[in-house]
Amino acid sequence: MQEQQALDTQRPRWMPWAGLALVALATTLPFLAKAFHTDDALYLAVARQILVRPWDPYGAQVLWEKVPEPLFDADFNPPLWSYLMAGVLAITGEPAPRVVRLATDGQAVAQFAATASRAPEIGMHLLESLFVVAALVALYRLGTRFVRWPLTAAAMVALSPALLPGQNVMLEGPVLAFWLGATWCHLRAIETRRWRWIIATGVLAALAVLTKYTSAVLLVVLGAYALRCRSGRSLWFLVLPAGALGLWSLHNLLVYERVHWLVIFGRWQTGERTPQGVDLAETWGRLFALLRALGAVTALAIPVAWCIARRYGGRGLLAVLALCLGIGWWGEHDMEARLARRHEQLEEAVVARTIGELAAK
Repeated sequence: MQEQQALDTQRPRWMPWAGLALVALATTLPFLAKAFHTDDALYLAVARQILVRPWDPYGAQVLWEKVPEPLFDADFNPPLWSYLMAGVLAITGEPAPRVVRLATDGQAVAQFAATASRAPEIGMHLLESLFVVAALVALYRLGTRFVRWPLTAAAMVALSPALLPGQNVMLEGPVLAFWLGATWCHLRAIETRRWRWIIATGVLAALAVLTKYTSAVLLVVLGAYALRCRSGRSLWFLVLPAGALGLWSLHNLLVYERVHWLVIFGRWQTGERTPQGVDLAETWGRLFALLRALGAVTALAIPVAWCIARRYGGRGLLAVLALCLGIGWWGEHDMEARLARRHEQLEEAVVARTIGELAAK
């Protein structure tokens, strides 16, 4: 450890930042001209609606599942990210296709080709890349506190399957930036007890909550850490995200006569488009599926396994491995059972509809 510290003091300060810049460029530049795909269309639909009626982001209809439905029911997240996308769309314009006639060299049949401006795609991906870079910087600053090789840790996250292939225009990039930035500011607030860091934590946490509802987990983690450090003063950061969520809920009641996050919470439990209440078995099943997905798309298992083996030995590593395998098996079995049950319910619905149609004839 002393040798590593001596090496760090001899190394120029700009070298880690240069390495981080190379990692950031390698993980963002190749995707700037990437075409819109998958869930990008939903966020673009909300952004287009914002340009028409800024106070009514969910007022339009979208064909997202089998039938057209309001954006209020289709989008499971608050609209802050779509507001930022709307700002880019206002500058770049819509990605409208154009049909141009090709040179035919005297041929009798005219030939045409479809083209489109790449400015909206580049603009959106550039916005996403800015947040990804901010997340990597915050991750590196946090890494300097907790790990021996912070640049390696940041590179592992940047190049992991969870982040690298997901360089689209969805909200994972900004959420990660808000989470890591709020965590960094929270640590500074606990250490210095200064209000500027407490306010910065609250602002970033509020932005995170207005980007994705699951950011409530961040509030719990940061609040628990403040209590563990006996820093009651830093808990004042919770006022800003709570106030932001309260104002957003009031807006929902005035515009849509429903609170968006309450409706979405009921749907998270079952995965259905219509609220069915909280089902504990479904909740645990989705949690197991989430843990299995996290294990499949991150590279953090390697350093975690190394740390466990060094601290607890081979037995500790085998115990954690057995626990992970058990969670994976349980999650897979639960998922198969739930899919089979839904298939049976779908067959029963089809049979009942068919009988009803025959009876009507």
